[in-house]
Amino acid sequence: MFGLALRVRFGARGILAFALVAAAMLIAPLAARAGAVEALPGCTDNSVDAGDDVSSDAVAIGFPVKLNDTDYTELYVNNNGNVTFDDALGEYTPFDFTITGDKIIAPFLADVDTTDGDVGEVTYGQTTFDSRDAFCVTWNNVGYFNEHTDKRNTFQLILVKRATAGDFDIVFNYDKIQWETGDASDGENGFGGSSAAVGYSTGDGDPANSLMLGGSFVPGSFLDGNPSGLIHQQHGTIATAAGRYTYSVTAPTGPKVSGTVHQKGTTDPEPGAVVQFCKQSSSDPCITRSANNDGDYTVRGLTNGTYDITTFPGPDADPPSAPGRTTVAFSGSDVTKDVEMGETLAAPPPGTNITNIGTNPGGIPVAFWEDDLDLSTQGCPGGAASYEASVEGVLHDGDLTEGPAGTYTGTISAFAPNHGDGLVHIHIDCPGATPDEDIDFGLYIDPSGVVKDTNGNPIEGADVTLYRSSDSGGPFFPVADGSSIMSPSNRRNSDFTTVDGRFGWDVVAGFYKVRAESPGCVSAANHSQGFAETGVMTIPPPVTDIDLRLFCPPPANDSDISTPTVTQTQTQTPSATGAAVLPSNVFNFGKLALKKNKGTATITVNVPGPGVLAMNDGTVKAKLVTAAKKKSKKKALIKAVKKTVTKAGNVKLTVRPTKAGLKKFKHGKLKVKLRITFTPTGGAAKTQFKKVTLVKQKKAKKKH
Repeated sequence: MFGLALRVRFGARGILAFALVAAAMLIAPLAARAGAVEALPGCTDNSVDAGDDVSSDAVAIGFPVKLNDTDYTELYVNNNGNVTFDDALGEYTPFDFTITGDKIIAPFLADVDTTDGDVGEVTYGQTTFDSRDAFCVTWNNVGYFNEHTDKRNTFQLILVKRATAGDFDIVFNYDKIQWETGDASDGENGFGGSSAAVGYSTGDGDPANSLMLGGSFVPGSFLDGNPSGLIHQQHGTIATAAGRYTYSVTAPTGPKVSGTVHQKGTTDPEPGAVVQFCKQSSSDPCITRSANNDGDYTVRGLTNGTYDITTFPGPDADPPSAPGRTTVAFSGSDVTKDVEMGETLAAPPPGTNITNIGTNPGGIPVAFWEDDLDLSTQGCPGGAASYEASVEGVLHDGDLTEGPAGTYTGTISAFAPNHGDGLVHIHIDCPGATPDEDIDFGLYIDPSGVVKDTNGNPIEGADVTLYRSSDSGGPFFPVADGSSIMSPSNRRNSDFTTVDGRFGWDVVAGFYKVRAESPGCVSAANHSQGFAETGVMTIPPPVTDIDLRLFCPPPANDSDISTPTVTQTQTQTPSATGAAVLPSNVFNFGKLALKKNKGTATITVNVPGPGVLAMNDGTVKAKLVTAAKKKSKKKALIKAVKKTVTKAGNVKLTVRPTKAGLKKFKHGKLKVKLRITFTPTGGAAKTQFKKVTLVKQKKAKKKH
């Protein structure tokens, strides 16, 4: 996690100042207009199947286009307002694709829904434009999720061949933009929430080869009713008209460093890895690039010198690897340099525990940087045990004490001010002929930020969102959930604060802001603002110990609180070992805070302490699964949720329905089943299940 904690995970030198491609707009009058969308022959020859989040197969463009040194002759037409080149894209919530490694051209990335027969369709085909070969896609009169037809959008993409092989022009045409957001992206009636994004990216992470149009992610900015809306402006010189935007894409040239990022000890590529170059003995800014699905990367624009290269795992790495590091000398000629990722980070094995404030999705413990870490493990009795814990080159080591026989414990001193990814190695020198034992696992040291109220109390469950820009002046866009811009220690965005109000990410170089909000709270500094937000943070250097403050006034009376209904039926099931069932007071469900149309809810389970299961030295695993009766035949209703803790207290699960689940949830109830497994150290596992029905509630009326 970055100390926002915000820190640089790719080296602590330099600032990566991305130059956002700005489009100079000419404002046209709001008079009646015919629109910019062209009725071109061939553009309606093919259509994408009606539906939601659907795509075409790979279809021929008719001429090659070069993206990040690769020629493409095919692309995928995606229902949600974009085309892609490596794979079809079903993502429906807008994200900043200029930093994710995606090769994408998006005239209007948002949640298009053509399921209802009353809306138009998405058509495509080869054509000509401005007397040149072209490929056209039209989103004609399309509605938005969930099957809404009250507002429609009509827009178009045309790719136009240029004289130089691989070079092409992009044309965005707009006739009407009446909606900007689908229900599953926090929209209400087509407005607000995570609103549409417009632009393109060649996938190399170079801001010179990408565009995010100003107004992206800003509710209302693209709509027809806004004088600066898409239909009222224009950009470029190709057959200009109000509502037309044109951009030229030229194949990159010049000497480069290129290569492949591969996994440790193999030739397997690391898809989507982030590659950062930092020049030694220089204040030049670090350069960050994205590898493609084959692990290939290219970096141009380097000055002569020796560079430290650091690579971090791609967004789909499971389990993630430690960073890879090497150096390269550049002297103005092409250089090929492959990079090997570090060791795969493993979770602690059963019987080994360390103080933590949670784990990442791969089970790697996350520890607060100012906490001393209690370490315990199981091994051969009568041995001599020691540990080494290293965090980005800083080593803490010492001996472990045995007691009782076969149990070894010790304390690792706090790592502050050091933080980041680390490794723990335990060695047990066993007596006699017994083989020695070695244990290795990953660790993340977290310089968390915190969200508190004006009384200094931490706020649990506050919604925190990370924003990024390639320029200190913005615009700032939310980092895509799962993006490799963030370390595997936490790739959730937005995220929720822990019971002690902590949050954090670990990030690449750039410019960032963090926003925090919580139901019923406003900014402590500005009560008319429903969130607290940092100023612009330049990374590097690291930013740590952020303190965001919210003013959370108590409600005037209890009638102001809308608490969703929870229907509970309980089934207690002994473990396979036949151990006794747990007492009924183990389960303590907290308030379900249903967040807008996402249906996000939280469930708190009270983990018993000494006298019940002695859980101060065991583990708890809590997993949320759909009830068997309600499980969809084709799509899961709830995203997998699992959390592990090592002490008594509360386990908080965040319920995030999938789009299929959201559809059911919006119509009333969504049934889920919670499975809790308690495993005391040295004891038998015990399991309980509880069925829970989530019921969507209407918003409480505000009192004036």
